[in-house]
Amino acid sequence: MKKISKKISTTCLERIKSSPRLIKVKKFRYVDLSILSIMLSLCFSNPICYASETFGQSENSVITKNESWEIRFFKAWRTESGNYQYGLFIDLDDNWKTYWKHPGNSGFKPEFQILKSKNLAKLEVLWPAPNIFYENETEVYAFKSKLILPILIHPQEINNPIVFELKVNLGFCKDICVPKTFHLKSENIRNASNFQNNEIRESIKKVPINLAASKRYVSCTVIKEGEKLILSSKLDAQFFTKEKKIKDAIFYYGDGSIWFNDKMQHLAGKTQMFSATLNHVNNQNILLNRSKIELTLLTQNGGFILNGCPY
Repeated sequence: MKKISKKISTTCLERIKSSPRLIKVKKFRYVDLSILSIMLSLCFSNPICYASETFGQSENSVITKNESWEIRFFKAWRTESGNYQYGLFIDLDDNWKTYWKHPGNSGFKPEFQILKSKNLAKLEVLWPAPNIFYENETEVYAFKSKLILPILIHPQEINNPIVFELKVNLGFCKDICVPKTFHLKSENIRNASNFQNNEIRESIKKVPINLAASKRYVSCTVIKEGEKLILSSKLDAQFFTKEKKIKDAIFYYGDGSIWFNDKMQHLAGKTQMFSATLNHVNNQNILLNRSKIELTLLTQNGGFILNGCPY
């Protein structure tokens, strides 16, 4: 108890002495429980005492903070397979948003770049399913209020330490869009609290589940209407039911040479259908490669992703 008291009292004293609103307190070695209670109440009532939702976390966990957003980066846990789970926490002010991995036909595409690393085999950003918004009648995919982005680090050698530095480009938009660059470093990173670990787990649950194209949960047809090419996707009525019922769909083409618009949703009996018009970025004739089509199907609490759209 004395060791715990000493640690907490020292932490609180450092915070209290840094606050211009409180009087100086002489350093002391131990506190009894009654004094400790007073110290804690002062510490929690002072906003300088903490930089996140959990007491005891250092300001070092805050990468950047201004009046519109706050970025924090934590190390979470080690997986059974030997990978490392991290979490990027993005808190946004009212009416601000940041974009999904595929922002749509407008918006700022996020970018992750490895600047340096040691024993890093692969970086995996686990994007939860986005919300759909409209900007000047254009559909965009983004997050408001808060985004918790799980980042999974795969080491080359499981038993050896891993070091990395990432460059991250994000866009924050309200009336205008503001591009920002951040650096995420593994060195001296703070561990996530139990509460933050649970938030990361909840975010992972919202990551769309990959569907095997061979299972034929979705079939696609391409039809021509005048000068337009339209991709129509038919969903398996027996699979996509109840909690798996699809509320919306996002079309994306792998190399970015094709973009989609005029998306429609309709029913053919009990079967859900989604269709969208294909457009070439340079107004050229479209030579469609079905394996490059990425279809994200959104449910209430996540969704599914299909890479390639079979007949």
